[in-house]
Amino acid sequence: MLTSTWRFVAWARASGPVRALLDSPCGPVPPRPGRDRPAYVRDATPLKFKGEITTQALRMEFRRNTKLSILVGNGVFLKGGRKGVQNKFFVYRSGDLIWGLGEPAVQIKIDEQSMVLTTGYAKKKGVWPRPEPAPPPRPEPPPPGKVPAFESEGILQEALLQVWEKAKANKDVKSLGEITIRIFEADVGFPLLRVAASVPKAQKAVVIELAYKSADGGELELRYTGPLSDVRPVTEFLDPQLRVATEPVTEIPLTLSFPDGLTLDGPDPAKLKERLSRFVSGEANVRAKALQEEE
Repeated sequence: MLTSTWRFVAWARASGPVRALLDSPCGPVPPRPGRDRPAYVRDATPLKFKGEITTQALRMEFRRNTKLSILVGNGVFLKGGRKGVQNKFFVYRSGDLIWGLGEPAVQIKIDEQSMVLTTGYAKKKGVWPRPEPAPPPRPEPPPPGKVPAFESEGILQEALLQVWEKAKANKDVKSLGEITIRIFEADVGFPLLRVAASVPKAQKAVVIELAYKSADGGELELRYTGPLSDVRPVTEFLDPQLRVATEPVTEIPLTLSFPDGLTLDGPDPAKLKERLSRFVSGEANVRAKALQEEE
């Protein structure tokens, strides 16, 4: 089939009328206008009856569907996708990211995980307009004698912010007495330890539990427990080893204790978040305890 096709193309280029058309100063006849308009694309592809399609499958439609324009690159395709969202024809979804009319533009990915939905289908499935978030449940007062604790996991900056918000939502908590940040990667945990050394008005303790195999098959298991001020020689030894190690397993809990409390209604939580996450980005588990009032 391919040989026959190439023969036809070669014959066509050599034949009179077609050759004259291709060699003319005006070039080949451009595609008919409007065939890449969002409404036309919607009605000429499975979007019309399915309501959604992956961006990769939609891009393939432009290669196989004779009703659509032939696209040399991806520029016109991506521009058409953005125009479709901005003109209320489409909604774009990639993982947890949703882009619809009236929101800032995002980068459109061409893959099997990113979807184009018609606006009507997105409304039917409750994807768009974006549903209003349910108000957070009112926290229950802790049992007598139990210290309230708040926990979140995610990117360090976001996890800290979520812990602050949970603590502020509890009207009985005015200050935090202890914050423990648990890291599971040395290339995130070691920079965090260096930054945390400058946190004012806090007592700092750290645990490093680590195991790895060397390139030659050697194995090391290590546990350090102690003040943050003594940890620098340990991290300086481990840092170059981990760069060439295989199968590393790491857990680094850093505990910041505030004897006088970290006041929630002041600027201190925001300053602490900025200090810890400005140069450190990675997954973390953050757990904070309220300041325990002396009886």
